[in-house]
Amino acid sequence: DINSILEYTNKYKPTMLFLAPTVWINILRHPKIDEYDLSSLRKCYYGASIFPEEPLKEIMKKLPQARFYNYYGQTELAPYHTVANHDEILSCPRTAGRTGLNLESRLEDDSNNEIKEINVPGEIVAKGPHVMLEYFKNPEKTEEAFEGGWFHSGDVAIMHKWGNFEIVDRKKDMIKTGGENVSSREVEECIYRHPDILEAAVIGLPHEKWIEAVTALVVPKAGKSIEPKDIIDLCKKELSPFK
Repeated sequence: DINSILEYTNKYKPTMLFLAPTVWINILRHPKIDEYDLSSLRKCYYGASIFPEEPLKEIMKKLPQARFYNYYGQTELAPYHTVANHDEILSCPRTAGRTGLNLESRLEDDSNNEIKEINVPGEIVAKGPHVMLEYFKNPEKTEEAFEGGWFHSGDVAIMHKWGNFEIVDRKKDMIKTGGENVSSREVEECIYRHPDILEAAVIGLPHEKWIEAVTALVVPKAGKSIEPKDIIDLCKKELSPFK
């Protein structure tokens, strides 16, 4: 409940707050946010999903006294995989950071070969003492997850030249259209640049010609309206034609 978070922060003055990106965005868009005192916050954490770049920049500007941290991971890793600190996020808002303590990470192609090249997408996999042992009473799923000896996250990432990971998409969320792979996150990031967008999600829908059609679901900010042509024109300007 966004109202409760704002009220309790205003009243009890916490210094740390961990929220999913969707919750941070709804705090940012709350019509009465300026009526609440959020100045006690010193460390703001997010995880559980990708934080779109534009609203992330906005919330960091809204809370200049706070330092932001991105924790990427999943339950099977108990639960973190990589961590990005405030300075890394300022330099590259899309970063998921570096591999966490006691873990090893790498990127693999579909044949479980390591990808060492910079900016080449692959599945991010992990090894370490706090990686889970198995899925309960599900040996088939366990074997699939640990194929090749590494735990497979199901997430596609790239490696930046300075050693940080960037999560591109879930493997199953990659949209295959006309023989091309399209990252739903890349299109969402583009749509979030529209000043009247509150939330956006991009999915692939069945299409007779393209197999899957890149499709955007958008929510405008309060009091705003958006025409489909506005979004299409923005994407045509910013993205490759097949996206």
